[in-house]
Amino acid sequence: MKIQVTIVFLVFLFLSCNHEHQESNNMQKDIDNKFKYKESLSSLNDCNPKEEGCAYAKVKFPFFTDGDQKEQLNKYIETLIRTSDITASELGTSASVDESLQNFVKSYVKASQSNPATSQRPWSYSRIFNIMNINKEFMSISYSTHTFMGGAHPNSFSKFKNVRLADQKEITLDEVFQGDYKTQLNKIIDAQFRQENGIAPGEDLMDKGGLFENKIEMNDNFIFLPNKLLFLYNPYEIAPYARGPIRVGLDRKTIKEMAPDILKKGNPVF
Repeated sequence: MKIQVTIVFLVFLFLSCNHEHQESNNMQKDIDNKFKYKESLSSLNDCNPKEEGCAYAKVKFPFFTDGDQKEQLNKYIETLIRTSDITASELGTSASVDESLQNFVKSYVKASQSNPATSQRPWSYSRIFNIMNINKEFMSISYSTHTFMGGAHPNSFSKFKNVRLADQKEITLDEVFQGDYKTQLNKIIDAQFRQENGIAPGEDLMDKGGLFENKIEMNDNFIFLPNKLLFLYNPYEIAPYARGPIRVGLDRKTIKEMAPDILKKGNPVF
């Protein structure tokens, strides 16, 4: 089951990335900060990551080519690659992304020398960044990471960032909503999750939804898509690994219908 979940997650990443790259040109029609995608790769003896038994580390990320903020945005992306979540501990804090990737492969070689069994299960690290939404004011980024450094199964997770282009500061929910919005959003998330999974109101979310607790609430992993707010829960966060990642999307229309008073006028995203 764990292997099946990992395969499903990787297929989702592949399909999502293809779709997002196709959409990137459409997103850039009316903006000044143009970008393209680049990839950095380090592999043992220059092996092909698609080949079985290849130890490697790679990162695919957007690189801004035009616009007044291109240098600042590229610096922000590089910092995000090297310092977010588990990256710093796995890739180190070297002076560049390429050196960090190389250090990961060197660490694998060192581990294999001290424990020959490690060479039978090569390490891998893959992080894919995608710009999911961008306009003249802000951009929303997703980055999905798949890593294996031994153990029962690979680890996979996704994170979101919503950033102003002008100063690269993150946009918070407090800037978009007002009042007791957390209570209201939690009610909408619960209703949406039940609807998407065929769970009737009042039915136990542990029994019917496979969650750890009989509730699902907002977290700090969210992204602003065109006319939608999406929350993502990674494996182990609110459900077992076998449940896979859980996504709950709230349409702007649904938010306005169920909680019309919580949206701030003139907020930066809706």
